[in-house]
Amino acid sequence: MEFINTNLIKLELELNLKNINTVFGFTSLSEAKSEAKSEAKEEAKSEAKEEAKVEATVPLVHLQESRGWITQEKFTPRVGHNSHPLNGPTHESNWLLPKVPGFGSLCVGSYPESHNGYLAQLLAAGLNTFVCLNDEYGTQDKYGDYFEPYARNNARIPANRFIHKKIKDMKTGDDGDLLEVAVEVVKRIKNGEHVYLHCAGGHGRTGGYAAIILHKLYPQLTSSEIFEYIQFAHDQRDGHTCGTSKWNKQMLMDPWAHHFRPGQVPSPQTLDQRNQVRSLLREQLFR
Repeated sequence: MEFINTNLIKLELELNLKNINTVFGFTSLSEAKSEAKSEAKEEAKSEAKEEAKVEATVPLVHLQESRGWITQEKFTPRVGHNSHPLNGPTHESNWLLPKVPGFGSLCVGSYPESHNGYLAQLLAAGLNTFVCLNDEYGTQDKYGDYFEPYARNNARIPANRFIHKKIKDMKTGDDGDLLEVAVEVVKRIKNGEHVYLHCAGGHGRTGGYAAIILHKLYPQLTSSEIFEYIQFAHDQRDGHTCGTSKWNKQMLMDPWAHHFRPGQVPSPQTLDQRNQVRSLLREQLFR
């Protein structure tokens, strides 16, 4: 029978550990663990600084101006061109994140059709990534409006610069899809892409997605601040008004519904769309 010399094995293990520690500069296992924890903390601090740097250099310069826009009922209808910096490249668009040197931007609005010149105007403004939320894309809706598939075979909009999530008009999409698109858009903005987010009118579906994108970029903002900023920016469009009969049935039970003025189109536009935003913001807050 062969006997195992436990003392010899123990000595060999101690020598191996000593050699490993010598190579990596550690004198004990606890020191190695401590060093690993320290490196992890430094890496986390570095990542946090980078995130803070990006957010600090892309401020929402009109945030203060937007406070109380809905709750204090500041909206007043107007006629003619609006020269506000958040006024968009087309009659029915607005900036949420205007262009800042070295960073991307975010513009939202109506369907970018070619026959009315909107698509050309958006491209001329430097927008190079398009996020389409239309279930109607490439089809004709019940009102007879045709939504041309503007990104197909368009050399100026390559496949990797076109994101499409199908949502029916005045409805909400899947929570997971919304979060997925929001994360992707934030990444692209931070990488310097200029994003145009749209549905048909750029009010409802677009407003819901825009709210979560802003939350991902600026997690310190409250839901009230996000809703008021989106509405304020939306109301800087040249074409932004419609009769209240077009939205009140879908919005009547919203806690802020009574603050909207005649002719002001809510963004997001329906109770369900606004509640989806509220629900997702609560989930993100307590994760």
